[in-house]
Amino acid sequence: MKTKFWKLDRRTFIQGTGVACFLPYLEAMADTKSTIKPKRLLNLYFGNGVSLPPKKYSETRKNWHWFPHNDGKNYKMTKVLEPLEGHRKNFTIMAGLSHPKSRKLVGHHAGDSWLTGANVGNEYKNSMSLDQLVAEEFSKETRHSFMNLSTDGGTGYRGRTTTLAFNRSGRPIPAENNLRDIFERFFVVDAKSAKVRKNELLKKKRIVDLLLVESQKLKQSLGKSDQQVLERHMETLRDLEVRIEQLEKWQDIPLKSFNSDHIDLSATVKDPKAYIKSMCDLMVLAFDLDITRVANYQLCREDNLGIGMLFSKTLFNYPDHHRMSHCNDEATYKKWAMYDRFLSTQFKYLLDRLTETKDANGPILDNTLVLYGSATSTNHDAVNYPLILASGKQLGLKHGQYIKFDEKKKRMSDLFVTMLNTLGINTKKFSDSHGNCDEILKS
Repeated sequence: MKTKFWKLDRRTFIQGTGVACFLPYLEAMADTKSTIKPKRLLNLYFGNGVSLPPKKYSETRKNWHWFPHNDGKNYKMTKVLEPLEGHRKNFTIMAGLSHPKSRKLVGHHAGDSWLTGANVGNEYKNSMSLDQLVAEEFSKETRHSFMNLSTDGGTGYRGRTTTLAFNRSGRPIPAENNLRDIFERFFVVDAKSAKVRKNELLKKKRIVDLLLVESQKLKQSLGKSDQQVLERHMETLRDLEVRIEQLEKWQDIPLKSFNSDHIDLSATVKDPKAYIKSMCDLMVLAFDLDITRVANYQLCREDNLGIGMLFSKTLFNYPDHHRMSHCNDEATYKKWAMYDRFLSTQFKYLLDRLTETKDANGPILDNTLVLYGSATSTNHDAVNYPLILASGKQLGLKHGQYIKFDEKKKRMSDLFVTMLNTLGINTKKFSDSHGNCDEILKS
């Protein structure tokens, strides 16, 4: 496709002037008839599994079981997923998938492998997460490779991760949780802040370069074990160096104008609904501005440690979600299911925003894969993950159905293979996959 004579390329203009100028965003910079349809990935995770009342509690099971009744296209949602009914045609509910290497673990440990499928048992050999593989593929196209968020922030620790992202060596990548800090890092790009940030980036780059040089020198005098420890540290520095270089390329390129008045940056977890809403708004805004095409958000960590436990206290006056998930009586199963419904309602809000927000190609959801779920089913069993995969009409997936997979034949990494190919990343293998999930593809 030929570029029209009036179509301005911002980088070309800036480089051509021979000076470091800050060109304002102009309509001529946008190709309103672009044939490029950016594809995106968003992962939404919650810990501790879901309420699956046993058969002896027939009435509660009928109304408050997370998985629907019947399968196929004629499935019937219970009250747990009922808030999502309006988006039924845009998602598939899945049962039976899990990661074989995590099935015998204490459920809380399985969260570490939700997006990796790796062995996080006794030896703990985690690997690259799905989002990071996609981020690597799409990184050249956007200002940020990925947006990694969680309610608790940081990385947590083994078996209680507070991040969904793991690099190529399986090391956790810290998540962000302060709404205002996230907004300022991703969306505040003006002439004044650009100059300050450019100086900060140069300083950071010099420090990283110096640390890498000194670390390499030190490595030669260490034993094998210490060399391995140092190498992991150096890998983190290299990752940081890549991210700094990426940001440098975009420093003089402004964002298009946008309105963020609807985002409450002062929200905290003391108001769970407002906090999650703002997190979702930030991810949607990032997709709308094409700042990144990959985003994660961990709603609450396993075991419900950290600030995430405030959700159940604030909403249901129950000590914490984790204790609720160890229930063995009908009343608590129902209360747990009400908590699940609360999360489903927040997921609905995200799908609403992805549908209402449009770019040159239509609703953002049309070209976005959204994976929602947990790494345990009920009572911390790391099998039969509750999963929903959503997307719009442009990605070629067959939605509006509930699929019960046979765990002996299918595994979650098979789903990842299908997701990667749907995003245009051609692959036949991810982690321990044996195939793909043709059941969600249009024939």
